Amino acid sequence: MKKEETNDIVQYLLPALQELGISHEYCKVDVTTEKSGRKRGDVWISLSRQESSNFEGDIIALNEAKHRLCKRSAVC
Repeated sequence: MKKEETNDIVQYLLPALQELGISHEYCKVDVTTEKSGRKRGDVWISLSRQESSNFEGDIIALNEAKHRLCKRSAVC
């Protein structure tokens, strides 16, 4: 993941998720999971907290992020 994307996730996406009632404690940013193998996900959202052994089994969403200045038609 590009550094700009990580910064945007921390500055913009995680606070927006918080406003929707999704705490960052239920999200993991820019990590692989046992099931995803070598593929990294930008933001994994789970029903379990980050430190829980159930985190991966309780994943309910994967959000792939792009830099906020990236145009939809452009390859970033």
